[in-house]
Amino acid sequence: MLPSSKRVRRRHSSAPLLSDLPEPESQTRPAGRRIDKVSRFVQKIEDKRQSNSTDIFLIASFSLMAIEALSSSFTMYCLDYGTGAHVKAKVAIAYYSLYTVLSLILLVNAVLSAVRARQAYKRKEITAKQQSVQITGEVLTITSGLMWITISLASITMALSSSVHMQLVAMCLAIMAPAIGAISAFLRVYEVSLSYKKERLDMALRGDSASGSIASMSKHRKNWYRIQSGLFLTIALFEFAHFLCHVYEAYLLQGNTHLLYNIQDRVLLGTQVFLACVFILLEIARVHTEKSASGSVQPVITDNLEDRSLGNNNSEAPEYTSTATLVRSCSASNVCASPVRALH
Repeated sequence: MLPSSKRVRRRHSSAPLLSDLPEPESQTRPAGRRIDKVSRFVQKIEDKRQSNSTDIFLIASFSLMAIEALSSSFTMYCLDYGTGAHVKAKVAIAYYSLYTVLSLILLVNAVLSAVRARQAYKRKEITAKQQSVQITGEVLTITSGLMWITISLASITMALSSSVHMQLVAMCLAIMAPAIGAISAFLRVYEVSLSYKKERLDMALRGDSASGSIASMSKHRKNWYRIQSGLFLTIALFEFAHFLCHVYEAYLLQGNTHLLYNIQDRVLLGTQVFLACVFILLEIARVHTEKSASGSVQPVITDNLEDRSLGNNNSEAPEYTSTATLVRSCSASNVCASPVRALH
């Protein structure tokens, strides 16, 4: 027993104590790397989610405008070749159903844009005046969107069973909704002006650091804001033209929006097709200018401004404005393009 106990004692004494073992750095460093990888992965998911949501809203807005043009074209087809009343009713129900779904998507986008405006103001990326203008525009977009959804549901109901009360409500909303959309469109022009003033103020507060690059960026941004203002003003004018067309359409239909394919005014229908196509071209041009501007301005800010807060004020704010304005631009365009469908 004694020799064996000595062997055991000797074996235990030769083994290093657990407390004397050095802490393996390979276990702490990989843990930190894993945390960094997880955080980067989560950030990529968030960026992709925001990008996908913007793409969804873009697709929804352009789909609405394309539907407006197709609806007007179908009305002219009915005038040339004739179509049965039951076919028109089915097409009208399908049209309003699809329009309701797409309008709901844009309505959700407007709500999210209003929330982002509030968050941007809390991070001091936009001024209080910018926040008020942006949220007001989103509220107008939400209101007009709810009106058009109500009109669509009322039209589907009237296509299935007539109702005098629904006709009166539909006629009133058919005038109010595009009017609100036109007001929202003109607010976008003012919003671009406020964004440019804030950016100039940020540059002035920045001082003389990187003055050459700031001056060149200021000139570039000034030209970009001029293009944006011109596009938004043009869109607003076309939306006002849509509003006038919709007033005439409401006079013709007398609230019977489910009979939109019975309109026989070719001039009105041709105008609606033209305006819808112009809307699509203007929106494509606007999205292109926003993407090119965000791609050219952000590298300048990254290379010349080491202050992160200043970089956020000048890179994130225009990006947010682009997203928020995009939503309201497409929503208001489709809201005022809704006269198109009723006009058909």
